[in-house]
Amino acid sequence: MEGQRTSPATRLYRQFGVCCLCLFPLSGYAAEPVPDDTATVTFEYLLGIGFMAGGDTIATYEVTYPPGSLLGGETVDLDVKGGNGGYYFIGAGAHLPRYNLGTEIHWGLFKDGVGDAGRFSRLASEFILYAELNRWRIGGGVMHHGSPEFKDDQLGNLEFKDAVGWLGQLEYRFEAGTLGVRYGDIDYELDTLTVNGDHWGLFGVLRFGQ
Repeated sequence: MEGQRTSPATRLYRQFGVCCLCLFPLSGYAAEPVPDDTATVTFEYLLGIGFMAGGDTIATYEVTYPPGSLLGGETVDLDVKGGNGGYYFIGAGAHLPRYNLGTEIHWGLFKDGVGDAGRFSRLASEFILYAELNRWRIGGGVMHHGSPEFKDDQLGNLEFKDAVGWLGQLEYRFEAGTLGVRYGDIDYELDTLTVNGDHWGLFGVLRFGQ
């Protein structure tokens, strides 16, 4: 029996509340004493790329690699999935050095595909709260995927409804940026069809201005 569905707005509020509750205990560790001359707020801009995997299979394609390539002559099945693909994004952040807390906003493109055969793309925006423990940064927030669309020249196109979900991530900070791992929880809906887009992935961020 199918359970009662929750509206996207209600899901968004609940997920944001969960992220805040998860980060609140960390603020006790992050709020270490710092010199009085530390800036109250600092700002930075960022450029990032990530590679994600997971979710339901939307379509499977049989691909034969040409002779001379790494997999020359071999035929393999490649999937287009709801959580697979590259994530390319820009963003901005505000940081509170006195308390080692901060927030970020991301805008980007999330895309998976098998050449020109089939593509699944969505426009992503994210709001993230985080706490820093030395060089480690742990955070969580909400994401909105706009215009999710699967395109196939032979099967046709599927235009899903905009979707909201939540994410959590752990990063390690270097001088020029951060490297991290993240998990996202999101579903895409089209009439009676629901595609799971949950994913794990690795990402890197170059940071400017802090």
